[in-house]
Amino acid sequence: MTEDSENQRLTEVKRQAARNLVPTEGDWGDYSDDDYMMDSYERFSGKTREEMNSFFLENPMEAADELFHMPPNPFRYYIWGFELLRSQEAVAPKPSSQLNNYSGVASCFLRLVRLRLRQTPSAIMPIMKDILSLAEFTAAHQENYQASIEIYGSFEERLAEIKKLYASLLRDEKQ
Repeated sequence: MTEDSENQRLTEVKRQAARNLVPTEGDWGDYSDDDYMMDSYERFSGKTREEMNSFFLENPMEAADELFHMPPNPFRYYIWGFELLRSQEAVAPKPSSQLNNYSGVASCFLRLVRLRLRQTPSAIMPIMKDILSLAEFTAAHQENYQASIEIYGSFEERLAEIKKLYASLLRDEKQ
């Protein structure tokens, strides 16, 4: 195994380990001077993603807003709460009369990714390759989430914008 491939393997191991560790007090930094971060800290601190699933589903706009204001490490952990969009319940066909909140969750997730790429790319770029996979899945299942294009806009168009922003940031990193 070459040194480069070993370094890539170790980086992947570290990235996967970080994805599964609940953020520590130190990961939150000094949140006491920022009301938005304080709110995020009070709601999320010490909780697993699984413990927060109902919050993501019941309050997707608030969840996305709180994630936007998180420091990088907590953000990189809790953004995976949006993986509930891959669940069988989320993508299973539903009668049009059956209300669900996956449409809001999906829309808020894509907006959050786009916003982080625009405003705080350093927080999302280390995990963006994996986030892009979830964004692609989400965009491909807009109909399953019953997310009307008239109300939520086109998830495919939002995904195209995310990909464009990501590609631009990758080019900037290489320069």
